[in-house]
Amino acid sequence: MPPVHTMSSAPSSPSSRSSRPPPVAHVRRDFLERLARPLLARILSPYEAELGARGVSVPALAATDPNDRRAVRPLHDLLDAPDDAALVPVVERLASVAKVATPAGREALIKLDAEQVLPARLGGEDLAATAYLEFPELFAAVRVGSACDSVKGFVLYEGAMGREPRFDDDATSTTSAFLAAWFKSKHRTAYCDIVIKRRGLERHFEITHGKTPSTHTVIEDSLATRIVTQVNMQRSYAVYSEQACILAVHALEFIKEGIRASFGHGFAGDVSHFAKATNVLDLSPLRDLTTALAPDPTLGVFGVELRAIVIAAADGSPATHGPHKQADIRLTEQRAAIDFALAREGARVTYVKLALDLGRGRPLLVEIEGGRNQLDYDRRDPGAESVLLQWLSARGIWHGSKRAALAATA
Repeated sequence: MPPVHTMSSAPSSPSSRSSRPPPVAHVRRDFLERLARPLLARILSPYEAELGARGVSVPALAATDPNDRRAVRPLHDLLDAPDDAALVPVVERLASVAKVATPAGREALIKLDAEQVLPARLGGEDLAATAYLEFPELFAAVRVGSACDSVKGFVLYEGAMGREPRFDDDATSTTSAFLAAWFKSKHRTAYCDIVIKRRGLERHFEITHGKTPSTHTVIEDSLATRIVTQVNMQRSYAVYSEQACILAVHALEFIKEGIRASFGHGFAGDVSHFAKATNVLDLSPLRDLTTALAPDPTLGVFGVELRAIVIAAADGSPATHGPHKQADIRLTEQRAAIDFALAREGARVTYVKLALDLGRGRPLLVEIEGGRNQLDYDRRDPGAESVLLQWLSARGIWHGSKRAALAATA
C-alpha cells in the first residue's frame, strides 16, 4: 500500500537541508561474502594498486576459497573507513552493484533482460555483478523500485465476454506448462504446480513456483560454513469469479503478467483473454465520505472505519492521510484536512483502506487502489466476501455485479 503519513512538524529550511553532507555509501560484509570472488576481483581491478598499497591484494582475494568468509574481512574493514578519500570510488562502485543485488533490483534487472542474455541460476549478487561487468548498458538502465513495487495485493483482470474458460485437467496442464516456461525465462526454473479448489461460484488457484535464485551461507553438521545458491519455493494465488468473469491475481508485481497470460492461454485458449479491468472499480463516490462509508446493517455492515486514504489533487500530486503509529489516535483526528482536500476542484481518491465491522469479531480489512485495479481483502470467507461486494456495489464503488449481469446475457 502507499506509505502512510501523519501530520508532522514543519520541514527544515532549504538552507539547513542544502548544508547537509551527502550520504556516505556503505557496503555490507555479507554482500562481499556471497559475491563470487572472481567477479569481486574484476570489479576491484581498476583500483588494484590503491588496495594493494593498503594491504589488500586483489589477485590473492580472487584465489581464496569462496566458503572462507574471513577472506573478505580485510577488504570490508578497509572500505568501512570513511576518512580515506581514495577509496570512495571503490565503495561507490560496489554499492551500486549491491543495490541491484536486492530482491527489487534483481526483479528490475530480469524484467529488462528481454533478450535473456543474463545467465540463469545465479544468485542476486552474482547476477548484478555479471550485468555490471558484461552488460553495462543493461545494468545502467535498471531503476530499483521501492517496496511498493513488490505489493502482493489482488489485482483484477476482466475476461472476454462470450467465451467461458475450461478448468479441466487438460486445460490445467496446458496452463501449467505455459506458466512454467514463463517462469524459466524469468530465472525461476520451470517448476510450476497449480491446485484448484471450488468455493461457491469461485475457483481458487494456488500456484507453487520457484523464487529467483538466492545465495546463502549454510552451516553444515561439522559446523563448517558453505556458500550455496538455491531456488526456494514460493506461492502465488488467483481467484476466478464465474459470475463476473473476473480473475483476481495475488502475486508479486513481476509475476502477475505471467499468470494473466498463462491463464488466458491455457484455460480460455487465448493469451489475451484476460485484460486489466477498466470499469470494475470506481472511487469517485468516496469524494462524499459520509455517504460512501455509511454502515448498512441490512446488508450486514454494522460499522465502517477509514484507516487510510490517498487524495490526488488536480495536478496529480497526492495527499496521504493515515492513522498515527499509536493505536489510540485514529484518522478522525485528520477528518477536517481530508474533507478540505476532497472539496478542492479536480480532487480524486486513488487509494483507500477500510475496516468493516461485519459482526463477526475482527473487522474485515479492505484495500482499494483504482489505478492498479486492486481490491484486496481476506477472500477465505465467502460469506464476508458476499457482504462486502454487495455493500461496495450499493455505494457505486464495485461494478462487478453489473458485469455479472452482462456475462449472464452474453
